[in-house]
Amino acid sequence: MEKGYKFRIYPNEEQKIQMEKTCGCCRFVYNHYLSERIEVYKEEDKKLTLNECNKDLTSLKQSEESNWLKDVDKFALYYSLDNLDKAYDNFFREKEKGNNNQGFPNFKKKHKSKKRYKTAYTNGNIEVGEDYVKLPKLGKVKAVIHRSVEGRIINATVEHSSSDKYYVSIGCTDIICHDITTLDMVIKSVFPYILEIPYLVYMNVNSLERIKSKDNYIGVDLGITHFAIDSNGLKYENNKYYRKEEKKLGYNQKKLSKKVPGSKRYRKQRIKVARLHEKIRNQRRDYLAKLSSKLINENQVICLEDLAVSNMVRNEKLSKAISEVSWAEFRRMVEYKAHWYGKQVLIVDRFYASSKTCSSCGYKLETLDLSVREWLCPQCNLLHDRDINAAKGLLKEGLNKLRGRNCPRSEPVELPQ
Repeated sequence: MEKGYKFRIYPNEEQKIQMEKTCGCCRFVYNHYLSERIEVYKEEDKKLTLNECNKDLTSLKQSEESNWLKDVDKFALYYSLDNLDKAYDNFFREKEKGNNNQGFPNFKKKHKSKKRYKTAYTNGNIEVGEDYVKLPKLGKVKAVIHRSVEGRIINATVEHSSSDKYYVSIGCTDIICHDITTLDMVIKSVFPYILEIPYLVYMNVNSLERIKSKDNYIGVDLGITHFAIDSNGLKYENNKYYRKEEKKLGYNQKKLSKKVPGSKRYRKQRIKVARLHEKIRNQRRDYLAKLSSKLINENQVICLEDLAVSNMVRNEKLSKAISEVSWAEFRRMVEYKAHWYGKQVLIVDRFYASSKTCSSCGYKLETLDLSVREWLCPQCNLLHDRDINAAKGLLKEGLNKLRGRNCPRSEPVELPQ
């Protein structure tokens, strides 16, 4: 298993200059070989490969005009070529499929492209200490090490953010979870329709009693009024971090628009705006990370709806609210944490009418307006909260599909009372 560990670093002035040099060299290499690829494709109707570009880079570093490329980390330049190769291949691959939305690789600009570079581990050139991170060409850089690094280090990504802060992401592999247990008998006793269970399951629980409990499978409906509603009736608040800072953000952006681009005052105001955006982003990520961890730790099976967010944001009245809640990021967090800890995430089809279908008897309404928050089932006379009913329906549909795929029996799954 692979993981990344992100730490904030505090480089001195000399190290900052070296970082800027490396980012500039990576940008130069990217633009140079993008230009070369375009020319070769126009003249000879063929594509330069990554190996050809890498060989030419060696001779480019030997020339008098660009021998300054030797001053930076060689792996950073190679990864810049690798990024270009992936972007170039992605464009032609999607073009062959008929997808015209994939744009052609753009030239990187000094003041608009992200300032980051990636380097590889070799001969102990990357090391994480108690209060420092050792990096190629930089040496030991002061850092805040807030957690231990496990596994074998394979690479590091250095970033200078738009808020004028420096970070390093340490990529590790061969990570061994210490809390490993065999859960075959326990899971099969709770979920007899699950046939294929790995021999070793990575878990992050203190006791097997939590897995035996009746609340170890859950359906989650995502919304706007409340961020998430689960099948147990719990509603998780939508904190609307962007709305809380919107007035302050607008004020600072207006001040930025009146500054002269390139001046010191413009730079100071730009950093203020960037730090406000960073604050909103960090608050949102923290909330999503904590909520996804809570669901993963307390449940073995989680049922989510497959939402078409790109289509939903076309609604002019709700596009801002939908963009703010970050449903896609929440689903991504739940899925990778489920992979880490051996849990299951079931994605219910987006066309399943979870809000209009009674979770008790299965009766489906013809229409249900968005303003209607409660409705009475005409068949079983059960009063439903719209969101809780949707969460229960997602759980029922997800478990029914799982049972139908793995077991010949197809009778409905009874939800816990």
